[in-house]
Amino acid sequence: MRKITTYIFALSLALLTFTGCKKDDAPAEVFAAGQGKITGTNGLSFNVSGANAVFNRQPIGNIDGISIMAIISTAPVKMMTISLVDITAPGTYSLDPASSTDLAQVSYVAGSGSSDTYASSISTTSHGTVTVTAISATSIEGTYTTKVSNLAGASISFSGTFKGNF
Repeated sequence: MRKITTYIFALSLALLTFTGCKKDDAPAEVFAAGQGKITGTNGLSFNVSGANAVFNRQPIGNIDGISIMAIISTAPVKMMTISLVDITAPGTYSLDPASSTDLAQVSYVAGSGSSDTYASSISTTSHGTVTVTAISATSIEGTYTTKVSNLAGASISFSGTFKGNF
């Protein structure tokens, strides 16, 4: 009886070992310099990558500027941009223009008309946040939640992710 119990235990342990180790089948995302992946959901749905997801980091004097742009379509022109100024560490940053510490904005262009330009800085409430989960001299990754408005008072709320290389 003891041999059977030992055999069942050894077999169970072997099965647990082989089935418990899940192989990561998803290949790592690799982006060229200046490119990445940007998504939008909950009010503005898009998923762009490669040359349609533009990542740029440009120091101007002692100001560190980051621009993350999703080119959603070209006819009609639709694009979403996240602008970050002097954000060099992971954290959650306010999109409220009254914030004296966070210099971040999300804008959305939905066409060529004057009422087709939306910005988080125009919203009167619930501007949103950008959360940078990882940042280095060559890459950035994070999430955002925003409410953008146009000058006519129309608003769009949406959220999403970004990951790319400068």
